[in-house]
Amino acid sequence: MPSTIIPLSITDSLLIFSIACFIDNVFGEPPNRLHPTVWMGTVIAYLKPKIRNGNPIIEKTCGVLLGLLVIMIFAAPVYFMLSLIQKFIGRAAYIMVSAILFKTSFAIKCMKQYTIPIAEALIKGNEIQAKKILPFIIRRDPTKLDRQHIISAAVESIAEGTVDGITSPFFYFAILGVPGSIAFQSH
Repeated sequence: MPSTIIPLSITDSLLIFSIACFIDNVFGEPPNRLHPTVWMGTVIAYLKPKIRNGNPIIEKTCGVLLGLLVIMIFAAPVYFMLSLIQKFIGRAAYIMVSAILFKTSFAIKCMKQYTIPIAEALIKGNEIQAKKILPFIIRRDPTKLDRQHIISAAVESIAEGTVDGITSPFFYFAILGVPGSIAFQSH
């Protein structure tokens, strides 16, 4: 059996990608307690205050090290786990576990779940309903936003979410496999 895990073939990559998209479409996001991206955020939130420093050079260096540490904490175990699964269990298990892990790096269904209701509310002229849904995708207070600013906030969030939650994980999967998509999510 080959010793590389990134990936065995184009067929394996397409299977992993297709199964991951199917999982996303059917199940959406895993619960927060099981979601690696949530775990990454928790680790970063815990470590970030510890690297604060009055010296900007030291703080930037610590920030880079924090980024590398988080990548190592999450992507390296994925790499080694998939290597072991591929070597000792086999191709089918490797593809399934890869697809499940890859799915956690993107969120197509989630994006639709929160953005389509905003568009539907705006189409119906219900800005109050749109403002109630908006906090699921933006951090600013929507209560003072007019229609144009609601649309602007939603479009900006959709654009950023598409890059962070869909196209970038797909790109890193294409060039670095599942560990690459996981490493991207830890940024």
